[in-house]
Amino acid sequence: MKPMRLTPLAFGLLVSLASLASPLLVGCSAAEVGTSDGGAGGTSFDAVYNDVLKPKCAGCHAYGAVGYRAGETETSLDFSSVERAFATLKGKSAGMSGNFGGCNGIAFVVPGDASKSLLVAAVEQATRKAFSSGTCTADAVSPMEAKVAISGANAKQIKDWVNAGAAR
Repeated sequence: MKPMRLTPLAFGLLVSLASLASPLLVGCSAAEVGTSDGGAGGTSFDAVYNDVLKPKCAGCHAYGAVGYRAGETETSLDFSSVERAFATLKGKSAGMSGNFGGCNGIAFVVPGDASKSLLVAAVEQATRKAFSSGTCTADAVSPMEAKVAISGANAKQIKDWVNAGAAR
């Protein structure tokens, strides 16, 4: 008997179906095997970085960024790479002055609690309005969603990642 040959199209379809079904075949969800949905709404840090932080934030918050403004731009955030972004989001705000200075020393991310995370307050109006951490109040948090057009879906993606534990 002659072996059956697959056309390139048939082979591609088989590979695609197998990759979609493989987590289900072993009883794991896509989240459990460490994947995201690859677009807006993914809760992995890589999805948050690729969908929101890199395209919307790195223009000001990266080493040598053209949008950096002394006294206005938060200086300890570096979104120039996924590794630097994750590392700096574990830290606290620094380098702000004037009205924004009250937020220096406040954690960017409080894993599991988006309502206490400065990052979420900066990208979502509802969280910002209720935000208060020491001298950092709603008035001292710069509304980033208005400055760089962060959508509600982008803010939700960040919020979901933080509430899920802010893991990498």
